[in-house]
Amino acid sequence: MNIILSLLGGIGIFLYGMHLLSKGMERVAVSKMKQYIASFTSNRYKGFLIGIIATFFMQSSTATSIIVIGLVGSSVIGLLQAFGVILGSSVGTTLTVQLLAFNITEYSTIFIFLGAVLIIFLKKKRKAKSFGQAFMGFGFIFFGIGTMSDAFAPLSNNTDFLSFFSSLQEQPILLLVISLLLTVLMHSSATVIVIAMSLATTGALEPSSVIPVILGANLGATFPAIISSLASTAEGRKVAVSYFAFKLTGVALCFPLIYLSDNLVQYLPGETERQIANMHTLFNIFVALLFLPFLGMVAAFIDKMLPKNEKNEFSIDIDDSLLDYPEEALDQMTKEVSKLASIVERDMVRNLPAVLQQDEATRSAVFEKEKYVDEAYKTLQNILLKIGQQDLSETESDQEVKLLYILNDLEHTGDVIKNIGEISAKKEEFGIQLNEDDLKSLLHMNEQISQSFSKSITAFQNNDLEKAKEVLNDHTYFLQLEKDMRFAYFNNRIVRNEVDSTVNDSYLDMISHLLRVHQHAVNISQTLLGIV
Repeated sequence: MNIILSLLGGIGIFLYGMHLLSKGMERVAVSKMKQYIASFTSNRYKGFLIGIIATFFMQSSTATSIIVIGLVGSSVIGLLQAFGVILGSSVGTTLTVQLLAFNITEYSTIFIFLGAVLIIFLKKKRKAKSFGQAFMGFGFIFFGIGTMSDAFAPLSNNTDFLSFFSSLQEQPILLLVISLLLTVLMHSSATVIVIAMSLATTGALEPSSVIPVILGANLGATFPAIISSLASTAEGRKVAVSYFAFKLTGVALCFPLIYLSDNLVQYLPGETERQIANMHTLFNIFVALLFLPFLGMVAAFIDKMLPKNEKNEFSIDIDDSLLDYPEEALDQMTKEVSKLASIVERDMVRNLPAVLQQDEATRSAVFEKEKYVDEAYKTLQNILLKIGQQDLSETESDQEVKLLYILNDLEHTGDVIKNIGEISAKKEEFGIQLNEDDLKSLLHMNEQISQSFSKSITAFQNNDLEKAKEVLNDHTYFLQLEKDMRFAYFNNRIVRNEVDSTVNDSYLDMISHLLRVHQHAVNISQTLLGIV
């Protein structure tokens, strides 16, 4: 029982260490790595090198994959370059295992102490805190490895234990499946390979029998990407499917080696742990060399097999797995809010002239669009609130709040335009018609407000602060325009001896609602300028 408890404790400490190290390094490096991937991935070979570097520094192939999927979806890099980065990320993950093959367990507590000092005493400095997490994670990893090794040590002379693994080694397919399942369950191929290292050092596993474990761990590492891609974009699914196909092909080609040679791992340099780490690295280098020259054909084949779907403009391409990477999540949310802004501006604000002129078909289309805007608002707001619950930097927190403000103004703009449509429908129902002069005044006001709203949306989408300032500078003009229109309207009614208040109410309500559309344009511009 003590052995089992020690083993479980060691695995838990190791996994937590991997989590801390990955999160700490991501916070330090993710922004720079994204820039490097976007800037230097001009071809598949550069992408391969950048994939190795990015994954090693962020200690997460998942983070690299998410960045790549986002860049492909934004057309910053192509599928060909993305595949190069993915192959590089597979090699990058093996460098972590190479690092873990060093026998520095006795120094693990030093790293834990350094991490604790940085986290506790420099917690207000985000970068120092992130480095502290990385140091503590690094220490926990080796402390966990030491705990697992100590748990296995008494079993090196246990005949039942050795007999069980001896029979297991005679069934490499079963060993591969067990390794795959453990990797999927623990979301970590490194953990499974480190356990195999510990078993090999106790003599429970022959070094050559670790090959199916390595193959299973590599194949299992692709499953989280496949599962998360089910809720992702078409480009994300292409990357995930290709990642799985690369590894599956490599496993299929390398598996027969188990039967061809019993001493394959022993030919590699180093002690047992290093030999296993080297085999893991060689497998991924082999897969990379196998596919790199033919990625053009692979990309064309994947494009043909998984054609780009006709995208519904109403689709929201966001995935809960992004919540673990706030910077990427906020970038994606900015794109989603931008899409919604385009819909509100193009399909609602620009259709106001037809609504004002009581076009029933346009009015119905606007009402349907408003329903979508409401649903999209709820979905996007919920995701933004979830992001806000993550450990955000000050800059990320500001961005999240700004997106919430802008999203709120877009939803309210839809409500205002719906209200204008309802006034128009009510007028039509009672046979009320505006006279030509009043309608002309409303259309003139609407044209100028539509231009102002469009300018605020462009300012948001391009982060153009000068355009945002122009919208604010025009605000006084619109306030005066509204007063002038009211004065002119009442004056004309006096001249025409009109006393019916029904027409009066609808006209003045429309003026008020149009001014509210402009007010939301002003709010969006103020948010961009930090006036919130």
